[in-house]
Amino acid sequence: MKLNLNEIVIDKDTQSRDLISEDVVKDYADAMERGDKFPPIVLFHDGLYYYLVDGYHRYFAYLKTGATEVDVIIHKGTRRDAEVFSWGVNDKHGQPRSNSTKRLIVMKALDDIEYQDKSDRELAEVLKLSHTFISNIRKELKDPKPVLPAKATAPKKETAPSVEVLKPLDTIIDENDEVSELVALNQELAEENEKYKTQGIILEGDSAKIEETITDLRKQISILEMENRSIKNSRDQFQAKCAELVKTVNYWKKKCEKLSKAN
Repeated sequence: MKLNLNEIVIDKDTQSRDLISEDVVKDYADAMERGDKFPPIVLFHDGLYYYLVDGYHRYFAYLKTGATEVDVIIHKGTRRDAEVFSWGVNDKHGQPRSNSTKRLIVMKALDDIEYQDKSDRELAEVLKLSHTFISNIRKELKDPKPVLPAKATAPKKETAPSVEVLKPLDTIIDENDEVSELVALNQELAEENEKYKTQGIILEGDSAKIEETITDLRKQISILEMENRSIKNSRDQFQAKCAELVKTVNYWKKKCEKLSKAN
């Protein structure tokens, strides 16, 4: 089935990678514009929100191409279900998981109350990793290697890195990068405005940049309005049920009063 991109929720806890590669996003977007077909992205639906769990690079690539609807696979489940499911994605498809991503997944599981006491083989089934990899990390945590003091050396002249250094997902927002700004699509507008202030994003007469930012904010407003409507609908349903319960209680209260008087 297809779903509007604006309905998809981006949550860092349902994103298992340690990095979102902007180069991969660009390559995917170029391939999409050439007409290449990509597998559906995978979501979890809790009755209110559609949480993205598998297909973050594809998601941002679709946004980059201007797509509005995408093919999706939807599982029913809570945000918690989505988080646990995300630990095991990308083991056999998509951009291969780096060792740092695998380590991050294991650390999440070992820090989780429900999963930290499970055996290495049980975790391996969930995380789609080898039990030896998990065992090695457990050993490191129990018996960390001592940190030797660094030898005094003459300061080296710093040189610019020869390759682009990718930033963690939480800090990927960058004023000159369209994809980086899209990482925070589902954050509340107040948080976004504060984030822009703290990171020094200033629009100084750049009409193209201003229009781009306005478009992004409109998307965020649309998402928040949709969530607000859903919350209001839920509230109205609860209020209606509550009114019915009050009527029922009053009915039986009067019934009891009549029986008491009769006796």
